[in-house]
Amino acid sequence: LGIDRAYFKLLEWFNQQEVLLPFKLLTLLGRKGYGWMEYVESLSCPDEEAARRFYQRAGILLGLMYILEGVDCFYENMIACGEYPLPIDLEALMHNNFKLDRNYSESYQIKPIDIIWWNSVFRIGLLPTIRLSADMKMSYDVGGLRDAGQQTLPFQCSAWRAVNSDAMKRDREFMKVDVNKSVPCLDGNYLHASDYTDEIVFGFKQIYRFILERGSELTTKNAPLEQFHRQKVRYILRNTKFYTSLLRSLLEPAYLRDGVLRSMEIDIVSRMSLDTGQKAIYWNLVKWETEALEQMDIPFFTLQTDSTAIDLPNGETLTGFCEKSSLDNVIDKITSLSERDLNTQVRLTESILRLSAISGKHTTTKNSKKQPEIDAGEVLSPPELIAEAKAIAEELKALAIYADDGSATWIAPQLQADRYILQPLRLDLYQGVAGQLLFLAALEQVTRDGGYRELIQAAARPLKDAIAKTPMSTLVKNGYSIGGYTGIGSLVYAFTRISEFLDEPTWLEDASSAASLISPNWITLDKNLDVLGGAAGAILSLLTLYQKNHDSTLLETAFCCGEHLLVSCTNNSQGFKGWHKIGTNFVTGFAHGAAGIAYALLRLYEVTDDRRFRDAAQDAITYEQSIFDEIAGNWPDFRDAMETNSNKRFMTAWCNGAPGIGLARIGGLSVFNTAQIEKEIDVALETTRQFTRQGKDHLCCGNFGRVEVLIVASQTFSQADLSQVATQQASSIVRRAQRRGSYHLFDKFLPGIFHPAFFQGTSGIGYQLLRLTYPDLLPSVLILD
Repeated sequence: LGIDRAYFKLLEWFNQQEVLLPFKLLTLLGRKGYGWMEYVESLSCPDEEAARRFYQRAGILLGLMYILEGVDCFYENMIACGEYPLPIDLEALMHNNFKLDRNYSESYQIKPIDIIWWNSVFRIGLLPTIRLSADMKMSYDVGGLRDAGQQTLPFQCSAWRAVNSDAMKRDREFMKVDVNKSVPCLDGNYLHASDYTDEIVFGFKQIYRFILERGSELTTKNAPLEQFHRQKVRYILRNTKFYTSLLRSLLEPAYLRDGVLRSMEIDIVSRMSLDTGQKAIYWNLVKWETEALEQMDIPFFTLQTDSTAIDLPNGETLTGFCEKSSLDNVIDKITSLSERDLNTQVRLTESILRLSAISGKHTTTKNSKKQPEIDAGEVLSPPELIAEAKAIAEELKALAIYADDGSATWIAPQLQADRYILQPLRLDLYQGVAGQLLFLAALEQVTRDGGYRELIQAAARPLKDAIAKTPMSTLVKNGYSIGGYTGIGSLVYAFTRISEFLDEPTWLEDASSAASLISPNWITLDKNLDVLGGAAGAILSLLTLYQKNHDSTLLETAFCCGEHLLVSCTNNSQGFKGWHKIGTNFVTGFAHGAAGIAYALLRLYEVTDDRRFRDAAQDAITYEQSIFDEIAGNWPDFRDAMETNSNKRFMTAWCNGAPGIGLARIGGLSVFNTAQIEKEIDVALETTRQFTRQGKDHLCCGNFGRVEVLIVASQTFSQADLSQVATQQASSIVRRAQRRGSYHLFDKFLPGIFHPAFFQGTSGIGYQLLRLTYPDLLPSVLILD
């Protein structure tokens, strides 16, 4: 309990300063090699003031753990004892990192920004911390301040079915856990950390500034940190759940019968050491990992706080395992504190907490027709629209995070498994860095040198490095597809347009490099198929680049994507053809469904003159026509299995519903134009015009996506009135955002959260403001034009 004793001695020193809320001190009884700690009971808060003090102390604890390089403050290691949040397992305090070399960083795709993110408040585990299942379809929260209640984990356990009957049997089910002891309770109700964001931030600022001003009192001789000298702390080589999962599998009959198979299963741990470039060090750790697993134990390694060596179970040490000692890292952290870092950590803390309270699941309505709000505000002039776009760009510039190698990126919400997770942005156009680059490049084109080229070059470095150095297998493992918005196809499109906006041909070379990654093998693996993440989107991106450089291999790849769509087409029970069948219905709409795929096939037919692509597109359009709802003036969204023809629900957005379907029909007019198509376009435009401007503002599911539909229609049909409506609607949205201090980007209005994504954030809004001003200069990204 040496590290625990040093920790509570430090808390005692803080209490003596009488600046912060007092810490609760626990009694320890240490013995050689073991000891006892005072029992901590989970207790409710007596009143609201105590609840507020609990969360203020949680902020203080967060700050202290940030300074002390603490990790593993997850829910199982925290107890809410009245108004005191108490960590009950301090073995991972002053957690150190192994020495990174270049080979390891490249092998595991570790970028400089990942290290910055890992060293932020996120690492501690006290804030809501979202984990994803291996297939990235399930999410769960392991944070110490997560919400109470039962949650389902993506790990299976044994369960009995039909108990006390002849049919009783043992089965497997996803594990369910109740997480209540770490969450404070008031009047019988568990509290939500997001409701006390201000208190948490206040406590964090309080201790951060205290140490910023008086840090020297902690680091001098005989100071409180002296207590941490020569203390033993745990080094967590791998997530404990990895070990427990492996140990569970070793109990399967096949591994209990066959020693060779058992050894092969345990040998999984050796893979880490094969491509790190530091085999000598890691092979020694693997040896001890293997020995522990053979004994059905969790591998356990320790470090001395004032040493760079790692202790091995046999009493020996591996020297030079860490760059610096744990204690030196803490001292470096204290001396590097600054107001700039404080503001960064506070912004991350606020965002993580507020995002934990919302869902990213799509929402539908029973009726898509709503009357627009009356807006008496004046229409914004072109200079005002551009000024608003510049304001968005300036926020991007101000909040860009630069790594030591000169690269830049942003930390912002990413939508995964219907949860918003704060992390460094991915590469793609939909919610990654490519979206910010495209917007900034468009602003450079419009303003003729707006001062963003250096930021563009810095933010592009990780993307270009990934294209040059990352094999397809790694991209797939990291969740990338071939699609035109969320996949590698989106980089092909973005780089092609950036080259045009900046008048820099080298970007076309990068686009070609990205296109070369879309191999026949990867196309065959594609299950998304749609415009967003599948072959349909890849077709549109490849054709955009093909129009620029006329490289025949691009057309061959696009043709391969088209063939893949033809092979993947199926029939439903009514005899209609389409993709992504849910029950008896196919998914509709632009982003995920039939309309977008049909549009891509029509574009491919236009270039190849292969009638099979036109016929498949026509079949998909015929299906959507068959389920059109005259009363709603819209096409139903069947993505939820419970939604049937008798229980229709609708979206009215670019991604799903009339706006996107109308856009797809307009995009394909040059090769497929009938009286029915024109009628559908008219209805879609009317539904789009009439839909409410309350709710989200972004491109994907929100207001600016509908604005773009009106812009494209105005250009296509030379209807100035549609352009006027688009400008009026955009003006009212911008003025509302200016009044409220933020755009509405989530289901719940959350001001102050930086969300620069192109399709669900501000970069796309900025681009649309430029499109309103220069519709003939800037192409429509919503149809990958």
